[in-house]
Amino acid sequence: MKSFLDIASRSIRHFLGSQNTKFSFVSLIIIVLISTIMLSINIFGTSYNYEIGDIANEDIRVPRDIEYVNEPETAIERKREAEAVPIVFDKDAYVLQKKLNVSSVLINHAVETLKQFPPAGNDYTFQVYAMKSRMPRYLQFNDAILAEILKFRDHAKLKKIISRILIYIYDDSRMGILDKPYDNPLKIYNNNITIRTINSAEAVDEMSRTLDTLKTIDEVKNNVYGICTTVAPFLQKPTIMAVSGIINGILEPNISFNAEESKRRITEVVKKVTPVTSKLKKGQTIVREGDTITQDILKKIDIYNKQTASINISYIFGLLMIQAVFFFIFGFFLMEFNKVFLPDKRS
Repeated sequence: MKSFLDIASRSIRHFLGSQNTKFSFVSLIIIVLISTIMLSINIFGTSYNYEIGDIANEDIRVPRDIEYVNEPETAIERKREAEAVPIVFDKDAYVLQKKLNVSSVLINHAVETLKQFPPAGNDYTFQVYAMKSRMPRYLQFNDAILAEILKFRDHAKLKKIISRILIYIYDDSRMGILDKPYDNPLKIYNNNITIRTINSAEAVDEMSRTLDTLKTIDEVKNNVYGICTTVAPFLQKPTIMAVSGIINGILEPNISFNAEESKRRITEVVKKVTPVTSKLKKGQTIVREGDTITQDILKKIDIYNKQTASINISYIFGLLMIQAVFFFIFGFFLMEFNKVFLPDKRS
């Protein structure tokens, strides 16, 4: 790399060795700059400095079509697209599995207690006491509930009934328990939601629902008795009361709002929104002399000023490059064929 730079440096010094070559090179640069300025002078516009409430000193007209991004309209379009994206909630599959295990442990304790201490009659006071003494703290239900569980004749069937109720509450497409009332932290007014299943051993497709179908734990608890009656209408009322008490005692939320995933999906959609453009047409009057500058007029003047300041850069750069390339080719052509076109008369 260093040797290449040395060779290039020596070549340039050799090329600019004579006074005539230096004069020609400098003259070429001056000609390019002057011609660029002369070709560009007609595209330069005047910038205007006004504030709201000022009086216009002159008419301001658009010298050429100016297309610009309409930020307010673009913001409205982005908001519309953002609100069309379903917000995301996560459903934790582990919660259902945990509750099924809890209900299974409860029924198993009842079965083991009855095996160890068979009742002599319809009095289950001792069996209730024995069952409570062997169960962990999280399974400490009241005596009436435990007695009703102990009295049920088919505990395998009872376990299945409780499992069906739990599966309905946690896994039905219309159910689930929201951890807290949704307060719209992203300020996205969309009733459509997407529910993802997490902590599942199997891949589960996302599910579409509406926001108003989500229930908090208090709302579900108020409806547990009705759910138990629907799932197992053949049970006696005391048994349904006991099962309802067990379900209410072990319920916990399994659905939560995923703000980060919702933001990510909304951002992806918003990025794809094509900016809304508007146009100031050539000859259009932005403001007339003597008119008061309003907010709308000031926005148009700012657009005019920005376009005037920025549109010339690429044009001027293009002119410089085209002229430089042209003069380089022309100069190379003259250097190669100067003897043909300009023969030495002395010879």
